[in-house]
Amino acid sequence: MKISHRFLGSCILLLTAVSLAAQTTAPASGSPTTPAPGASAFTAGMSLGIGAETLNDPTQAGGGTFPVTYQMLTLAPTIRIGKFGMGLDIILHSRFNQGTDIYGNPTNQAIYVRPQDWIPSPVTAQSILSLYLPKIRYLSWGAKGDPLYLQFGELDSSTLGNGFIVNGYTNTLFLPDQRFFGFNFDLDGRLFHFPYVGIQSFVDDVTTLDLGGAEVYVRPLAGLKTPILGGLQLGVTGAVDRNPYKFLSQSQYPFAATPPNPVAILGGDLTLPLIANPLFSVVAMGSIAREPQSFGEMVGVRGRMFGIMTYTAQIRFLGNNFVPSYFDSTYDAFRLQRYQIVTGAVSQPGMVGYLASLGLSLDADRVIFNASLDGPFGAPLAGSTSLAAYPHFKALLEVKPGVIPGFYLDASYEKFIVRSFGDLNSSDDLFNPTNSVIAASINYQSGPAVITLFYNLTYNPNAAPGTTPWQVTSGLGSSISLF
Repeated sequence: MKISHRFLGSCILLLTAVSLAAQTTAPASGSPTTPAPGASAFTAGMSLGIGAETLNDPTQAGGGTFPVTYQMLTLAPTIRIGKFGMGLDIILHSRFNQGTDIYGNPTNQAIYVRPQDWIPSPVTAQSILSLYLPKIRYLSWGAKGDPLYLQFGELDSSTLGNGFIVNGYTNTLFLPDQRFFGFNFDLDGRLFHFPYVGIQSFVDDVTTLDLGGAEVYVRPLAGLKTPILGGLQLGVTGAVDRNPYKFLSQSQYPFAATPPNPVAILGGDLTLPLIANPLFSVVAMGSIAREPQSFGEMVGVRGRMFGIMTYTAQIRFLGNNFVPSYFDSTYDAFRLQRYQIVTGAVSQPGMVGYLASLGLSLDADRVIFNASLDGPFGAPLAGSTSLAAYPHFKALLEVKPGVIPGFYLDASYEKFIVRSFGDLNSSDDLFNPTNSVIAASINYQSGPAVITLFYNLTYNPNAAPGTTPWQVTSGLGSSISLF
């Protein structure tokens, strides 16, 4: 990432001056500055950010993307009134031309403003909404887990039921290059003192409505005083992707003459808490799902040990061409690969598989670590190209403000097709970035000033011929809370 030394120096000098002034006027790092959802107070905030980001811009020929480093100016106002919250994210990406534009063409234009951020193409009602709605980072009511929860904008993690169909889906995978305005809606009957029914739902982008799902659940024995039977929950889940080719260019369509069929998945969930002690808990679960060509089933348990360790263990019985947790956190990067499996274009024999995860949750969930591995018990057929036929690893770490003085961070790593450990020359090694998604954000806070360093790497298996499959966005910036 190339950053102008003069620009970076100006950022650091400005940030340093404000940080020194803030030592005597601002609250300590990690101190709450806004009330939690549900508080009655009215609060508002405004932060100003400067920095640099490397984004992936389209080539002139339209045959892929290439990295371009921009200076960045951000304005992020927030407001909260009780359970209602709203945040905007207005970003201006620009660069100083030195006789040539970003494509190397001669130009007399002194300052170049990134057009993809402000000019829809083509100009239609849908393209205008798709461009400008995501500048609202979120509109929310309540918090996840409340009897009523609404959120428009960025969806960090959407899971339905036991996650056998939708497990951690996010519409933020391609930030900051591409932004979408999604929707979460959860309603539990507890809101009306009727804890027997509820619904969870999500849509990835309200302007296209191409991907979404919902679960309707019942607690038939919720009126019983017995903790175990009273917690029994049964659910029906459905999810659909109307456009599996969404992130492909026309030239990349594998079946150029045939548009893709929608992928619709329907299933059922059962959860039953067996032990609900704060130090040790066990929840039994089971799921069944129908994909376009086959069925899959899962049984397992999840819970906590010693109050700080989280665990999940599942056994999965998968039919031919079945992909468990089809809509997961990396789905947008691997839509085509999964579509080819469930439609039979890439063959995957039925198998018995597993999922195992172990994690730590410390300091009232302010430090979270989790690692999971899933895959088949047996070796895949020689030459198989199916992602779901090989082990899949995922890990995440989150340290929230106030745990480490001045610092907070979050990072994740996800790798498909894991066949070796320690052989970095192999594309299928656990630590080789091929077929992986990596994200990290490190923040240092001093009073109202925050320095942020972020890095996102997504392996794009559908890269246009002759272009790199690595989609990298990175940046260094500083933000100042004005009030």
